[in-house]
Amino acid sequence: MKIEGAMLAGTHWLNAALHRMGVTRPATDVMHTYLLTINEYRRLCVADGEMLRALSEIEDLRAPFVRGNWPGAQAAADRALALLAVIHTRVMAGAG
Repeated sequence: MKIEGAMLAGTHWLNAALHRMGVTRPATDVMHTYLLTINEYRRLCVADGEMLRALSEIEDLRAPFVRGNWPGAQAAADRALALLAVIHTRVMAGAG
C-alpha cells in the first residue's frame, strides 16, 4: 500500500510541477513514466530529471512488491516513501 500510495502521490505532484513549469499542458498528464516515449522521457528529464527518476524508481518497485510477493517488501516500501519525499521536496522548492 505504501508503494502504491507513493506512486499515486508522486504522479500527482510531478504533474503539478510540470504544469507549473509550463513543460506540459494542463490537459496532458504523465500517467506512468514507463509509458512515455524515450524522447518525451528525456525532454521531461531536462525539466527535472530528479523527480522523473524518483517516480520511475517507485514504479519499478510496484511489480515485484505490489503485484508480486518478493522478499524485502518493507525495505521497498521505505525506499518508495524516501523517493516520494524527494519528489515532494522538489515540488515544494518550486522544482524547475
